[in-house]
Amino acid sequence: MTLTGTILLVDDEVAALDSYADVLARDPDLRVLRAASGEAALETAKIHRPDLVISDLRMPGLDGAGLCRAMRADPSLEGILFVILTGEPNAREAIEAATEVDDLLQKPVAAAELMAKVGALLRLKRLHDQLRADKLEMERLHREVAQRFEQLLALLVHLVDVSVPGAAGRSVEITRLAARLAERFEIPAVLLRDLEIGAKLHEIGMLLVADSPDGEGPEDHLDGDRWRYAVASKELLEEVAGLEGTAELIGAIFENWDGTGHPNRLRQGQIPLRSRILRLLIDYQAAIAANPGGGPIAALEQLQLHGGTRYDPLAVAYFDAIVRAASTNPDWQATRVHVSILGLEEGMRLADDLFTASGVKLLAKGQTISGPILDTILRRHRSDPMVHGAWVERSSMRNA
Repeated sequence: MTLTGTILLVDDEVAALDSYADVLARDPDLRVLRAASGEAALETAKIHRPDLVISDLRMPGLDGAGLCRAMRADPSLEGILFVILTGEPNAREAIEAATEVDDLLQKPVAAAELMAKVGALLRLKRLHDQLRADKLEMERLHREVAQRFEQLLALLVHLVDVSVPGAAGRSVEITRLAARLAERFEIPAVLLRDLEIGAKLHEIGMLLVADSPDGEGPEDHLDGDRWRYAVASKELLEEVAGLEGTAELIGAIFENWDGTGHPNRLRQGQIPLRSRILRLLIDYQAAIAANPGGGPIAALEQLQLHGGTRYDPLAVAYFDAIVRAASTNPDWQATRVHVSILGLEEGMRLADDLFTASGVKLLAKGQTISGPILDTILRRHRSDPMVHGAWVERSSMRNA
């Protein structure tokens, strides 16, 4: 059988190197490299990246075990198989415990045994290489799918914002606050994705409501039977593979803690915790919008009137702590302004981190926008739209 591969032989005895090389030279497709020390072998391996290293155990300086450990510690040498040659009859357990060696050969090594071992290890190497290539390809495909999903999510948020003005801005704030509340409840990380998507897409049902034949528009449902657009959102999203969990959360947003909500009259623990969180934050945003001059504390106090009836009382208590901790500035409402990306101007200073729709942090809070920075933002906006806009310090605006 013809073998193909590169073998690095390592031994401080020249006669031994010649002997092993003569055996392997019987197959013309094998490339054989030699090194007379562990140090020289390490440098050779970095240059030529052999498929297999066969090294004597006992050598001056860097011995076979040390060479194996050094190669395993170097990421650039990942995947190279390593065999140790030893004349010590009981060394296997000690060597395997001290190194990540792939195999051992006992001296003296017969030519047939050496060729058989090399053939088996080269076949194993090919299998490992194929599995590694397949894994890298799967990871690439996964990243590509994830990126496309984020782009689709951003598009959906943008479409909702077109029909329901302000939806994108609300989704940004609700997503941020939902993450804070989830942390207080110690919600497992595996459950946070559905919560994040729910915060961004809970108003998507408004697109269906807006086109309904009864003539009712989004405003009617925001001020009246809001649960109907949540149900519409659920019915739309549950048809999309991977969004079933998000659909379930959105469908239960307007269930009340005391069992008087819609559509299923769920109560207390029957309502998913993440739905309870979203309900609280949606109503908080509505209270802020209804009384812009009141600020966060006034909106919070309005919600507290319904703790234990509409809202989970523990969620209200946790949210109270979050809002009061963030509201130490009495001029909160006057300190920052939400602007679209196309509305950014030179000299404006960011009041919060600026993220693209795919979640890439582009600029940090406090960054002053210069001409080159603005050009960079606009170029990135064309390829990865920042549909949520940006928060800027009001004092940095020309008309402040």
